[in-house]
Amino acid sequence: IARSFNCGSTPPKNKAPEGRQTNPLREILSPFQGLRIFITSNPQLKLRANFRRSFGAKNAGQKLDGKIKSQARSSAWIKFNLKLNMSRRAQIIFFSIYALCFLGFFAFGLRPSNIKGLLLLPCGFLFFSICILSLAMLFRNWKSSRFWAIAPLAACLLMLPIEGFVARFARNEIFNWRFPRYEALVQKIESGAIPVSAESQIISPTNYDSNLAEQVFVSRETNGVLIVFFLYGSAGPPPFHELYLYISSGKIEPGSALDKRYWGQEKIKDKWFLVEN
Repeated sequence: IARSFNCGSTPPKNKAPEGRQTNPLREILSPFQGLRIFITSNPQLKLRANFRRSFGAKNAGQKLDGKIKSQARSSAWIKFNLKLNMSRRAQIIFFSIYALCFLGFFAFGLRPSNIKGLLLLPCGFLFFSICILSLAMLFRNWKSSRFWAIAPLAACLLMLPIEGFVARFARNEIFNWRFPRYEALVQKIESGAIPVSAESQIISPTNYDSNLAEQVFVSRETNGVLIVFFLYGSAGPPPFHELYLYISSGKIEPGSALDKRYWGQEKIKDKWFLVEN
C-alpha cells in the first residue's frame, strides 16, 4: 500500500534498507529477545522448554526430572573417572578381580569346605596382585589425583573386614532360618528318642538333614550336661573347623577341655554357641 501511494519518488520513513525486509512480528516480540537469549544460554531452562514442546506441560516435569538426574549422574561419573586417573580397561580389570576375590572369600566364610579352600588359592593370588598394583598406582597418581589415588588400595584393604561382616551376617540369618530343625534334633536327643552314652558318639545322618551339619556328635558329661556338636564346615590342611554347639548348662566352663579346644567362641542364642578351631 505504501509503495502504491508514494509512486517511488520519496521512500517512506519506515521503509527498510534495500535488500532487507522488515518483520512486524519481530518488532512486536523484540522486548522478549533478552528472555529468549537467557533461556537458550541456560542448559536446564532450554531442556525444560524442549520437554514442554515434546511432551506437553503435564508430563514434562516428570520426564525432565529424570533427564536432569541422569545428566547429573553422568557428570559425577565423569568427574570420578578423571580423579581416579584409570583407563576404562584398567577399571574393568580391577573391579572384575575385586568382585571375584570378594565372592571367593565370602563363599568360604559362609560355609568352609575343601573345594572352597582350594578356590582361595587363586583368589588369594589375585587379591595380592591387585594390592601391589594399587600401591603402584598410589605412587604414580599421587601428584595428579592426591587422595583419590588411595581409593583402589583402600578398597582392597577394606575388602576383608567387609567380607567377614557380610559372611557372618548371612550365616547367622541362615542359622536362624534353620533353627527350628536344630532344636527339633536336640529335643529328640534330650527325650531319649536318640540314645546317648556318656562318651562322645556320632549321630546317624538319617536323623537330620545334611544342610544342618556335615556330622553331629553328642556327649553327656558326668555332671549330666548334654553337649551336641554340629560340624557346620571344615577345610584343610591345615585343619579348620566351624561348629554350632548346644550346651544344656548354657555356658562353656573356663579352663575346661571344651574351652581349651575351641579358641573362637561366640554365643549366638541361649545355650547355643558358634566355635572354631
